[in-house]
Amino acid sequence: MNLEKGTMIDLQKKNKRIAFIVMAFFAAIYCSISLVNNYLFRTYALDLGLHIHAAYDYAHFRANYSMLLQPIYAPRNQLSDHFDLMVMLLSPLTWVFGQATLLLAQIGSILFGGYGIYKYFSSKARNSSLPLVAMFHFYSVWGIYSALSFDYHSSVIAAMMLPWFIYYFDKKNIPGSVLFFILIMISKEVMGLWLFFIGIGLCIHHFKTNRKLALRALYFSGAGMVYFLSMISYIIPSLAPQGSTYMHFAFDALGDTPGLAFKTVITSPMYVLRLLFESPMPDLFAIKPELHVYIVLSGGFALFLRPQFLVMLISIYAQKLFHNDPIKWGLNYHYCIEFVPVLSMALFSWINDLEGSRRQKLVGITVTVITFAATITSFYHRYSIYYSEAESSFLDMEHYRQSFDPAIVHQTIGKIPADASVSAGPSLVPHLALRDTIYCFPYTKNTDFIVLFSNGNSTFPLDQKSFFRSLEALKRDSVYSVVYNRNQLIIFQNKKYKKKVDFDL
Repeated sequence: MNLEKGTMIDLQKKNKRIAFIVMAFFAAIYCSISLVNNYLFRTYALDLGLHIHAAYDYAHFRANYSMLLQPIYAPRNQLSDHFDLMVMLLSPLTWVFGQATLLLAQIGSILFGGYGIYKYFSSKARNSSLPLVAMFHFYSVWGIYSALSFDYHSSVIAAMMLPWFIYYFDKKNIPGSVLFFILIMISKEVMGLWLFFIGIGLCIHHFKTNRKLALRALYFSGAGMVYFLSMISYIIPSLAPQGSTYMHFAFDALGDTPGLAFKTVITSPMYVLRLLFESPMPDLFAIKPELHVYIVLSGGFALFLRPQFLVMLISIYAQKLFHNDPIKWGLNYHYCIEFVPVLSMALFSWINDLEGSRRQKLVGITVTVITFAATITSFYHRYSIYYSEAESSFLDMEHYRQSFDPAIVHQTIGKIPADASVSAGPSLVPHLALRDTIYCFPYTKNTDFIVLFSNGNSTFPLDQKSFFRSLEALKRDSVYSVVYNRNQLIIFQNKKYKKKVDFDL
């Protein structure tokens, strides 16, 4: 008996060492996407610049008023956009990691989420290798790579807390489950709605075997719904400028108010079902079906074999596929991240119930290989609009190149005084956001410096033609003079700014 116990402990230690090797392998891949994009100026004012400037204000113990949304919106408390307290929690780290803080936290959370998958299945799997395969599957799902290829979003961190919430919930560990429930909830107001459906799914999962645990799941579900409704009905409007409403309800296909949308769902179920697949824009017809295909290829068929996990995704499907904006329908950006933990948990919960250790391992490895192949394939072709292969495909040399020398740009903009007010191009904003005043060009408001890429690299909200017109007008402006114009970087200095800055390297 002691020999058998010792063998089991040795196997667990070996698996844990392998788990950390797998984490290190994927950490290198994730850094090669997110941190490389950031270094090469492929992160943007919206959304990384917005969040890192908020973190800067929070780290200085003050509210953040999102000046980067000007001139579209007047400065407004950032919490009236999304009620995101995760950035506030992470903000002290900006004193150590600076502008890369949120990207590093995002990568760390994904690695942590994968280890949560490993822990969850280590406590349940009959096959000792299954938790490792489940973790590898989790790290391979395309939703992670899409999220990492575009900036930072607290919804990524929230999604990565889900395996830990369910792990502690199933362990009947109330403090642990409450902690991770709160971490998910405070990441964004809509996470409360997601937690409502997660709680319903957990209730279904435990209903036959543990009624007490099923009832506890309903308590969590109710708490999530109360949080969501109070946020969008009272808290967020109270923080917004007078007369403003919640900014993120945009579901015209269902109705222009939450009440009308709910009525449509109840009275027209077939119409709602069609909306999951059909686009009102004929030229964008393939985006939604592509999403469904990739979900199935990544183990999504298990959602029908373990429907309690499908229930957990009801609000995620609705938020994506009923939205006005086709950007949200497809594989791009962070809009798929919530699928990742649920897909892995559904798939390997089903595999764990299969007969035979060899069969479990074979099915798990097969689906994981298909998932990783689907992810690699998604780098080279997507119907999703605004997709950038250079931002996503860490396998291509083009991902690691820029048309200018990024090292020189970093050194040059690093000379701008920290107390100077700056207006910058969207891809420059995240690197200049750790200051009191930062705007996104063309909004300038007599700033001390205006920093742009002269080749028109990333011009949002202007189109390229408007950008070049604005650039030429700026060169003739009597308020500013050009103090640096090399390596596709141009810096204007306000003539009233008295500090002398030597930009020559």
